[in-house]
Amino acid sequence: MMVDFRYHLVSLVSVFLALAVGIILGAGPLQNSIGNTLTGQIDTLRESRDSLRDELAVTEDQLSGSDSALDVAANELLPGTLTGRNVAIVVLPEASSDAVSDLIESLELAGASVSGQVTLNESYANSEKATYRGAFSNQVSEYIDSLPDNPTNDQVVASALDYVLRKGTGDENAKVLLGSLMAEGDALLSVDREVKDPADAVIVVTPESLNTEDADLTANEKSEIESQTGIYTEMFSEVAGRGPTVGYGRALNDDDLLTTLRGTNEGSTVDSIATTPGRINVPLAVASEISGDHVSLGSQQGADAPLGERVDASAKDNGSDN
Repeated sequence: MMVDFRYHLVSLVSVFLALAVGIILGAGPLQNSIGNTLTGQIDTLRESRDSLRDELAVTEDQLSGSDSALDVAANELLPGTLTGRNVAIVVLPEASSDAVSDLIESLELAGASVSGQVTLNESYANSEKATYRGAFSNQVSEYIDSLPDNPTNDQVVASALDYVLRKGTGDENAKVLLGSLMAEGDALLSVDREVKDPADAVIVVTPESLNTEDADLTANEKSEIESQTGIYTEMFSEVAGRGPTVGYGRALNDDDLLTTLRGTNEGSTVDSIATTPGRINVPLAVASEISGDHVSLGSQQGADAPLGERVDASAKDNGSDN
């Protein structure tokens, strides 16, 4: 018992001695040294902050200058390339509305008219509506020409969408199909701009969020995303197989939807959505598609060129496509 008491007493004395020595040194010989070290570190951090701020300002100026140069290039490359052409836009769920607005401005600069704009609803691709899409495909197949042999339900839905956009609502079957696609309670899409004249080309605007890169996703959520990616890819392939089609979005990751669309080797694609290069490249890609050439434009995965070439795909008076 006496040994234990002495042991604890010695331990307490050692602790208090160490504390006292630390206080004495901190307030005396080491005070200036510690203060100087901390002051030096703070000064270094301030210098790094100021340097990074200056670098950021330079980079922003360079980007602004690049965008200004590209805007000048757009005014040289785009006007007249799509004069007299009708372009329909298909917007996927959660795609950027600002990107769509900028895209329309670029199309109009190229001389094109937007002959219709639709946004696909969640029910177009989610698993819960698979049975409804099956019933829909059985009901509308007779209104669509040139269906694939033994088409899947989602191929029929995509073909119905394509038929409406490329025929325009002056076609009686297109009217029936559009009404079915917008059926109250089970609408597969909504109309943002009236679908009128037949489209010479279709642009599919993809979302940036449809991928499995989020580590917090559950196995079921990842499975659903993969399923939806498959359905949208099938839609793009079907539409591209029926006429000029351009996909527009992000291709930074392997599982970004646009990256997957590029892997189909159908239609054309443009990455860097919502940027000046992207806004310029989409009309150029549309013109290339109408002229019979597939292109992959941008600076992300699978791109063949950062900027497209000017192609005159305006509608001629003689009615020819080129």
